[in-house]
Amino acid sequence: MEMPSWLSTKLVLQAALVLAFAATLSGGIFLLVRMANTGQSIELILPTATATSSTTLKAYITGEVRNPGVYELDTFDRVAELVQAAGGATIDANLDAVNLATRLQDEDHWHIPRVGEAGAGNLCSNGSATEEARLNINTATKEQFVTLPGIGDVRAQAIVAYRDTNGPFGRIEDLLKVSGIGSGTLDGIRDLIEVC
Repeated sequence: MEMPSWLSTKLVLQAALVLAFAATLSGGIFLLVRMANTGQSIELILPTATATSSTTLKAYITGEVRNPGVYELDTFDRVAELVQAAGGATIDANLDAVNLATRLQDEDHWHIPRVGEAGAGNLCSNGSATEEARLNINTATKEQFVTLPGIGDVRAQAIVAYRDTNGPFGRIEDLLKVSGIGSGTLDGIRDLIEVC
């Protein structure tokens, strides 16, 4: 009985695949043995799982913008992009009271005041300003840091530079990572600052 042509073609392809696999395996074993005999080390690099990070965040904006609300933006966007997403500022907005260059964080609440209104900027995550006016170390400018006791121009610039390079502070104690900030300095300002 004669074998059908499709079956013979299939057998030829399978045989070719087996031979190719055997040749690849033999070549790999040969290289391993050869490298082992020359004293060279063999490094196997296996793929590793990487954590995926979100490329978006959501921030809430209120006050003098055309369309207050919650907006989804890119991770590295700044307050200026949030204002634009909300349709832009109204004619009564006091944009000088807000640092438009501040990087946004997920769950931020920004308030754009009208001229003469207090309570501008990034509000704490509970949506209300704190009872005592504390300086948010994640949004404060160099000029605002200088108003704290024991923080001059050099230390203020170091804090802002550290934050710009490493991202927002997770807790007040993270200020100790900034060059020139020791425990004594931190103790002197601890009651005047916050992380929001």
